[in-house]
Amino acid sequence: MIYEETVAVTEQDRKKIFVRIICALAASYLLSGAYSALKLPYGGLARIVFLGIMVAAVYYAFRHGLIAYIYRIEDGKLLFATNSGKFDKVLCEAEIAKVQYITKGTAASVEAISLNAAKSSGGRERYTCVYEDEKGKLCKLLFEPSESYLEKVKQLGIEVR
Repeated sequence: MIYEETVAVTEQDRKKIFVRIICALAASYLLSGAYSALKLPYGGLARIVFLGIMVAAVYYAFRHGLIAYIYRIEDGKLLFATNSGKFDKVLCEAEIAKVQYITKGTAASVEAISLNAAKSSGGRERYTCVYEDEKGKLCKLLFEPSESYLEKVKQLGIEVR
């Protein structure tokens, strides 16, 4: 391995999770109360549905709020992985020879398969890596590298715009 960096879970992410959970609980409680006040039929079933929505919202808050992204350069490849627990899961691998360029922003003008390896918060600048996968299809991946990562990539001969 030549280089590795992690976009970790921040305190801001943890606060957002707490706010999302409180909002999910409040929405479920309000919907259940409104449904009861209107004395509509199937009240028990409606409460179960609202509970299911609340559980899904809490799961979403934890699942997407506590993900760390890992960017590696090793064995002639750029590896983009996620860590949402004990194990790393590789999102994609891009051979250095097949990386066309890395550009600041989202590269919306490029028609390609889109992947995301960027946190929704954190204040880091977002870049897009445009590359060909093993099947020859053009792909673009949104990620948040540090300046040192970009310097390592430039040293490997990849164009950074």
